[in-house]
This record gives sequence, structure tokens and C-alpha cells, in this order.
Amino acid sequence: MGAEGRREREEGEERRKREGKRESEKRGEEGRREDGEERREEGERKRRGGEEGRGRREVGEERMGIGKERKGGGRREGWREERKVEGRGRRDKERDERRGGGRRRGEDKVDRTLWWHYLTVVIPDNIVYPDVGCLYVTGGSNRDDPVDPATDAELLLIRQVATRVGIVCALQRQNPNGKFKFFVDPENKYRSGDDLIAFTMKYFMETGKDDFESLLLSPMTKSAVRAMDTITNFADSRIKRFFVTGASKRGWVAWLTAAVDERVIGVAPLVLDFLNMIPNFAHHYRSMNGWSWALKDYWYHNVTMYLNEPNVYLATDIIDPFAYRELLTMPKYSISAGSDEFFIPDDAHYYYDKMLGPMYLRVHQNTDHILIGRYREIVDEAVGFVLTVLEGWEFPKLQWTRTEGAGLGMITVTTDRTPFNVTAWKADTYTDYRRDFRVVIARTPNTTDIKPQPTIYRNIGVGNPAENTYQAVVEIPKKGWSCFFIEMMFEAPKGQHVTFTTEVNMVPDIFPSKDCVDWECKEFFYNWTRGYIVKVFHKRRQEDTSFINPPQFDTSLLIHGFGYTGLYSLMFVTLVFLYMASGYRKARMGSTACIIVLGDIGRSPRMQYHAASFAKLNFDVDIVGYGGSKPNEILNSSSKVRLHPMSDVPNLIFLPTFLRYPTKVLLQAFQLTWTLFIKIKWPSHIIVQNPPTIPTLAVAWVMGRLYGSKFIIDWHNYGYTILGLSLGKNHLLVGLAERFERIFCRCANDNLCVTNAMNDDLTMNWGLQNVTTLYDRAADVFKETSVADKHELFLRLGKQYPEFKDKEGNAAESAFTKVVDGEVLVKEDRPALLISSTSWTEDEDFSILLDALESYEEAASKSKTLPDIVCAITGKGPQKQHYEEIISKKSFQHVTICTPWLTAEDYPLLVGAADLGVCLHLSSSGLDLPMKVVDMFGCGLPVCAIHFNCLHELVQHGKNGLVFKNKAELASQIQDLLNEFPNVPKLEEFRKNLKEFQELRWEESWLKTVKPILYT
Repeated sequence: MGAEGRREREEGEERRKREGKRESEKRGEEGRREDGEERREEGERKRRGGEEGRGRREVGEERMGIGKERKGGGRREGWREERKVEGRGRRDKERDERRGGGRRRGEDKVDRTLWWHYLTVVIPDNIVYPDVGCLYVTGGSNRDDPVDPATDAELLLIRQVATRVGIVCALQRQNPNGKFKFFVDPENKYRSGDDLIAFTMKYFMETGKDDFESLLLSPMTKSAVRAMDTITNFADSRIKRFFVTGASKRGWVAWLTAAVDERVIGVAPLVLDFLNMIPNFAHHYRSMNGWSWALKDYWYHNVTMYLNEPNVYLATDIIDPFAYRELLTMPKYSISAGSDEFFIPDDAHYYYDKMLGPMYLRVHQNTDHILIGRYREIVDEAVGFVLTVLEGWEFPKLQWTRTEGAGLGMITVTTDRTPFNVTAWKADTYTDYRRDFRVVIARTPNTTDIKPQPTIYRNIGVGNPAENTYQAVVEIPKKGWSCFFIEMMFEAPKGQHVTFTTEVNMVPDIFPSKDCVDWECKEFFYNWTRGYIVKVFHKRRQEDTSFINPPQFDTSLLIHGFGYTGLYSLMFVTLVFLYMASGYRKARMGSTACIIVLGDIGRSPRMQYHAASFAKLNFDVDIVGYGGSKPNEILNSSSKVRLHPMSDVPNLIFLPTFLRYPTKVLLQAFQLTWTLFIKIKWPSHIIVQNPPTIPTLAVAWVMGRLYGSKFIIDWHNYGYTILGLSLGKNHLLVGLAERFERIFCRCANDNLCVTNAMNDDLTMNWGLQNVTTLYDRAADVFKETSVADKHELFLRLGKQYPEFKDKEGNAAESAFTKVVDGEVLVKEDRPALLISSTSWTEDEDFSILLDALESYEEAASKSKTLPDIVCAITGKGPQKQHYEEIISKKSFQHVTICTPWLTAEDYPLLVGAADLGVCLHLSSSGLDLPMKVVDMFGCGLPVCAIHFNCLHELVQHGKNGLVFKNKAELASQIQDLLNEFPNVPKLEEFRKNLKEFQELRWEESWLKTVKPILYT
């Protein structure tokens, strides 16, 4: 009876298991979630015990092992100073932390319980916020040597944040502090990174022990908290508030640190938006029809198989930032990649609207998990985010909807303020069986041998149906999926900016797979190990469902990796050239133009004007260049113009100089080739801006030869002379650049240039034919600004730049204008507005203007006829911060200086509102003219310009402006032109003489000069 009873009970138990599984499969995704919640509650009941009656943060600290050591338990932190490096504007201190912050309990579990880290602290000379610090958590091995502070890429980024904001910043390395091994590890191997995190999750979920330090994220978080303690202890000032950031698993640490430490006032995790982990794991599987190769460690350790087990909820309640959302009320800035190989672009759907306090997203298009090519943007945006918090600015209020219907997908976003740049990005899947927008995928299914995937986000334009309302609309594809979102750039304090995005909308809103259950979540997988492809497969056995067969080598797979690579590459290249050759010599008589700018499209007005002129001739126009600044609104609104912004080439400062430039050229050549040969139509005409010269001219020439296009170079200057400004005229690379420029310029069918002097030089000294001078002319937007528009502009600028505010604090008036009986009037006692625009590069010495203003200050203090001056120096560039530091040390009474970065719409308004312009542009070749003077003349604004050889072709001394050679002459000219302001006859005479220049605009000049050569 005993044996039969046991057998019946076993059979009954087995029957109930089978029935339970079938029932679970029938319930579907929603039922499984409800079941999961019940299991979560069961798991929480196991742990809650003594948590009632205590604060949530206190509980969180205890779970992470922080609270005990703060109360005196455990080993305390310790550190010693390794070295100190001083540089311009900052001190870098390297600390070796031998600390309890990463100390793990249980010598019987792990071979090393004490963690140590290198902590590099950047202390700027000018600390603006002495009680604020910033911690960036990064990786590394405990076997690493200290990095060189002068060349380490991550430290260079941290330095920029420290010096631009004025706070102490620190870089903590080796978190987690691997490699080490667990004594319970059956493979007895040293682990690090995701392999280590996944192993500890597996151990925790299999043992079911409420041991928070079994989860690696616990000591990782504790270590970050101890790093903040260390910074506070040795920094020059007592730091009480912190910003925390880190990338990937260190972004995970940033979230958790913000949750458990009250000193954190802002958090900006990078590429870790996997909050609400269990639903997002399920979402990943349904989206990808399996698991991405990047999650191999979590797959290998069976983490994906335990998604519906009670113990997984015990784990996520400790390490999932979503579990701490009621504590994460500080400003949050989640930065992610639109083509991340770890995560799905729409992961935010599972947590964004449930977070408390300010929460903002930033999705970067056309980059992967390591955010390649986006580091400069991220630093700029991080500075804007930090300053917005510290200066007490209100974040913009964003509300959006994601809809789908009538064959269209749509995002509509409304803001409470006007962004100065709005863009919509869209990508399409490369397959129709995965919602897959990665740029790196497995070469063969179920392997980690990777290859690129051509997923490209394109600018699709944004509608503006109402004020501060923007809309992106895409057609729902019949096969595959489309992913799109809206990007908005807002002003931030001190001339900075910060960019936010909506959640992505993926259409159609269906999944290629249902949810997985138990062993469906653990399918076979190919793993690349030490140069071999190892097939690891799991076989379910009735007596042990966790059995793992030993790895089996499948050598036939090696053929795929090596045997056909060359053949496939040759076939691909052949097909591409055959495809291109089919259009050879057919394109030239067409009406499709390609305009190439290997620079910021928005900061290349002449090339934008070319595009607009081609569009008016009914050409289809493709503009290829780098993004950054907002292009002219005419281009954004034209259906004939398509922008193809490329990602910036990553900073290669870590490479030696002799490799840096060649590597950059190769990357640019690849980018440009891919865009020109894959993304655009066959062009009938190719117009290239020169400089930059390398590799633009070569790539454009090859494209022209293949397509039979007319190849036109628009000479703005000489590329080799610009390179000589930074490297020196006699540098080897400058000589090579000149030779390159002379060779490929002879391949052009026609040449445009900006001055007659350059025309003569190209004809006589370069031996070029078909050279035509096309003088720059102002676009129609450059005109004198009306008084009403001035008033509105000044009030708008006054919100950020106090120089434009009324001195008495009247919010309805500006420093220059007032309203009387409903009419806007110019103040009689207003200051003079002097403007100078710049790209803050070596060819403009602004110390000349600053010295001239010092002389003016001295003169104005002794004279009653000289007005106060507001000097606005617009633009951005590499030397801006240097000059801003100089300006901040000036103590003027009659001169105020601001350095705004203006939108494409506000810049012509401010030029048209100014009283006098100053140009410090010195041509590297002596043969080009400054576009800024052209724009000022278009607004009827007199200019003082520094002398160089061909300047007389634009500025005629004593007729439409003045020319100076040094700071003394500039100081004298400013005083003469502003004496008895605002009634200055000389200024009025200059404005009158500029009327003739204003009458001839770009469009008329272009039709007379360029149109005749298009088909000759």
C-alpha cells in the first residue's frame, strides 16, 4: 500500500504539473503576468518580515548593504593619493581606494571579498557650485594599471563637464571589481562583467536565499556610494549634492545609487532603460522572436528561463530600479541608443509613465550600445541637464500621444515652450520576422559571431499643426516594422542646450512571437569562444530539467565564418558596380542635385542657399553632411529637398597623431561613400563645398564618374591653408593635403569661387579652367528688423541673457525698447548694440575686440557722449569657453558682453536689430570673404572689419564700413561711430550706401551666374 500510495501521489503530482503548464500556456501573456504578480507577492512575503514601519530608503540602503556600514558595522573605506596632474583649468587627482564600499560578505563563497578602485577626481580652478559633485562610474579590471589622465577618453569627457559647469567631477573605475570566482561555481572560472552579474542572479534565484550581496549589483551600488563618500572627504569643498551617471551596467548602478542615497539630485544613466525588468524581458523575447546575441551571458546562466519563478521577483525587488520608483523623484535623464544590441527602442513603454518627478528621455539615432559618434553631443546635453537643475530652471513640460490607424502611425507632442530645433527620425527593420533595429546582429542565427546590419534612421520632417505642437507621421509598412520618434532641442542656462525625445512609436503594433514559457525561453545557442564556434545545446531530461550537455564542437560552422567571406564580398562589390554602371551617362541631363558638405549643414549657409535655388528650378535635391545646427526652415519645409545628416566621427584623441588623421579620413570616406552610393538618387549634378577637401573631393569625383554626373567644386577657401593653421604651414600633412587638393580639383567640370582674387589664383596658379565667381549674397531673411520684432526678440533673449533686460526690472520692457499706449518704441537712452558672429576658431583673434572694448570702457567713463554698449558675440566653437573665461574676469561699467547661441530664425533678427557689426575673420588664404559681413550688409548694418588682401571686394573703407589693422584702430573706429549715439551721421551714411548691396540678393545672383553652367 505504501509503494502504491507513493506511486499514485507521484503520478498525481506529475499530472498536476502537466495540467498546470497547459493551463499556463492557454492563459496567454496577460494571464502569465497576473500569475507572475501572485508569485511576486509570494516572494515579497518571504522578505518583508521586519520591513514594516521603516522608511523605504532605509530599507533600500539595508538591502544594498549600505546602512550597516554607515552605522559602524563592517570594514570602513580607505584611500590614498596616487598622483596629481595639473592642467589648464583643472587638477586631476588619482586615488587608489582600498575600501569597504565593495566588500562582499562570505569568504566561503568568493575568492576575494575586498574591492578596490582607481578614483580620478577633476577639480576645476573655477568652482561655481562648491557643494555639488558628479560621479561617473565605469568599468575595468582589478588587474589594470592606472590610465594616463592626459589621454584617457572617458576622463576627457568628464573634464569637459567639470570645467564647463564648474563642479568637482570624479571617474570611478573597475566597477564591478572583476575578475574573481565563486567557490560554488561548477566551472571554477574567473568571471567579469555581464557574465559575473548573470552568474550571481542565477545563484540567487536557484538558492532562494534572501542574501542581497549574492546579487552583484548590490556591492556595485555600495561601491558607488562609497566613491561619493571619498570625494566628499578629500575635495577642497564640502560636497553635499551629487549627479550620478554611468553607461550600460554602470547606468544600472547609477539608477540604484540615486534610489538609495539622498545626496543624489540628478541621475543620467546611459544605455540602461531596461526598467521594469520582467515585463521588458518578455517584451524583448516577443520583439526579437528570441534573444539578442548581446544577452548571451544571461541566456547561458538560465536567467531567461526563470522569468516566471517567485525568486526572480525577490531579485528584481532589489536590483530593478523600477522597484524604487517612489524614491527616484529627482530629475532623471535616460540616454539610450536607437540601435542598441541589448535593448529594444520601445522599452520605455513599460516604465516611463509610471515614474515620479521629472523624467526625460534622449534616444540617439544611428548608434549602438557604446554610443559611438555621440560622445560630444552627450557631453553638451549633460552640461545642459546639470545646469538646468543647478540654476533652478523649469524643465519643459512635454506631452505626447502615439497612435496608429488608417494605415498611418503618428506621434503628436506638445510643449509649454518653443524648442529651437525639432527633428523626427525613422528607421525600418531589415527583416519581417523581428522588430529588430540593431546595427550589429549575429552573423548566423543562434551565434555570437556578429556582423553589421544596415539599419538607418532618417530625418522624415516634422509637422507643426499648432503652436508648440509637433507631429510625425509615417506610413505603416506592409512587411516589417517602422520605428520613429521626435527629437526636441531646448535652451539651457548659460548658452547651453539640452535635447529630449519622445518615446518611440513602433508600427504596426504587433509582435512576431508570443511570450515564452519555461524551456521555450532556453533554446539552443551558438557561442563564439576563443576563435571557435561552439554549439552549446540544452536537452530536457525527465529526471533533471536543468541538465546541460557538455559543449560539442561543430567544425562545419567554420566554413561559414571563413570560406565564403571573400566570395560574398567580391559578388557584392560586382553587383554594386553593375548597378551603378547601368545609370552611367544617363543622369547628367536629369534634374537631381547632390550637395555635399563635410561639416555642419546648419552652419553652411551658402550650400543651403544652393539647395534652395536648385529646388526653385524644380530639382530634387539631396544634401549630405553632418547634423548639429538647425538648417534653414526653407529646406525643412521643401518637398524637393532631402537632408541626409551623418553622425559625427568619434573623437580619436586616444590615438597618436600620425594615426589620428588617417583614421579620421578613412571613417569619413566610409560614411560618405555609404551615404552617396546607397541612400540617394542618381544625381545629375554634384556640388561639393571645399574645404574640407579630404576625402570629399575624391569620393565625390568617383561618384561623378560612376553616375556620369556634372562635378562642380564650390571654393570657399583652400583646405590645406586651413589645416596649416593648426599644424603649421610646413607640416608633412599640410603638404600632402595641398597635393591632394591640386590633383582632384582638376577633375571638376566647373568651379565656383567667392572672390575675383581666388578666381585669378585658381586660373593662373592652379591651372584650372571654367572658374566662375559667385559672390556671396544675403538671403531674404537678412533685413532690417522692425521695432515690434526687435521688442519681441529682446524680451525672449532677456529670459536667458540679462544684458537684454530692462535695468529697472520692468518685465514689459527691454534694455532697448518699451511700449507706450500699445505702441512699441525705441528707448532714447538705450545702449548701443554691437554684434560679432564667430565659429570661435584660430582664424579669429577676439582678444583684439576685447582690448578695443577695454579702451572704449576707459573712454566712456570720461565722456558723456559715448553710450553704454551691449556686445553680443554669437556662435559656438572650440575656443568659446576659453574666451568666456577671459570675459568673466572683466569688470566693465559701460560695456556688457554676452555670448549667445542663436537659432537660425533669431540670428538674422538680432543682426537686423544691431547698430554696428565687427568682423575679426582673417582668411587663411587671403582669398575668401567672410559670410558674416555679407549677412550684416544684407541687414543694412555697417561693419568694422579686420584687413586682409581681398577684403576690398566686399568692404569699401569709408563707404559702407571701416577697415582696421589692429586693436587701436578698432577702438578708435568704435568710439567715432558711436559718438553722440543714436544720432550718428556716419552710420546713417553707411546704411544709405548699403542699399545698393541689399538690392542684389542671392537668388538673382545665382540665376545669372550658376544656371547657365548647369547644362554646358
